[in-house]
Amino acid sequence: MDYVRKTLETSYALIKARGQEIFMATLKISVVQVALGLAALLVIGGLAVLLLGASITETITSGTLAPSLMRNLGVGIAIALPIIAIAALAGAVLKSVSFNIVDNAAAGRTTDLVACTRKNMLPVVKLYLVLFVITIVLAVPAILSFLIGALGGMAGVAAVCILWLVSFVALVLLALCAQFSTAEVVLNGKGPVEAIRSSLALVRGSIGGVILLDVAVVVVAMAVGMVSGIVQRILGLALQVFAVGGGAALVAGFVVYAICMLVIYSIVGAISETLIVPLVYNFWKGKKG
Repeated sequence: MDYVRKTLETSYALIKARGQEIFMATLKISVVQVALGLAALLVIGGLAVLLLGASITETITSGTLAPSLMRNLGVGIAIALPIIAIAALAGAVLKSVSFNIVDNAAAGRTTDLVACTRKNMLPVVKLYLVLFVITIVLAVPAILSFLIGALGGMAGVAAVCILWLVSFVALVLLALCAQFSTAEVVLNGKGPVEAIRSSLALVRGSIGGVILLDVAVVVVAMAVGMVSGIVQRILGLALQVFAVGGGAALVAGFVVYAICMLVIYSIVGAISETLIVPLVYNFWKGKKG
């Protein structure tokens, strides 16, 4: 408890002294993250319209499944999955720069965002690929549950529930134990497996403090999320007002809504990172000595 209190005090002092600098640097990263995510969604949405629009219309009109629907759906998924994977990895790399920003702020240095992004790219991608493989392995019980569920009966239902629970618990433990691995890769230059092991050792040696830290992180994230949700709701109501006008008014409203959402998500992301990363960083740094 004392160590968590010390972490909170150190993080508060850092945010108070260098919070504006951390926020502005993180905001630049957040804008790129949100823009990449939006671009990926637009590309996937465009592909869906191009590949599935005619097939869906034919299915609705004829009342029977269009022969091309499943084929086009398979093609769409095959194209969308790599786009999603690339966007997710790019987001992880950009997010990792937050540790460089906070580390440099704590030392009184400025951060070269482009240089840090380039430096982090390959190590962070390797780390997340390893974590993805581990996730797939831990999800095997849940995947097998689909086969067992097809057997039916109470025994099948019970087996499905147990297998899903096993995978869920395993994935939660993975998230808990690997949460400092990015810091290990970015700030200590460790390889993916070594970084995961170091994170696991830190968590295992301070499980109580880690749980309290995670609770604090969740509380901060929820508080920021509530404010974001209120703003989004207000924007949604404004869009409905534009929709009443129809035509050009609706298009203009949607454009304004999209731009506002881009700004809001960027700001909210930057605020979250400014408040959360110093907590994780100071906890990790203090334990590493």
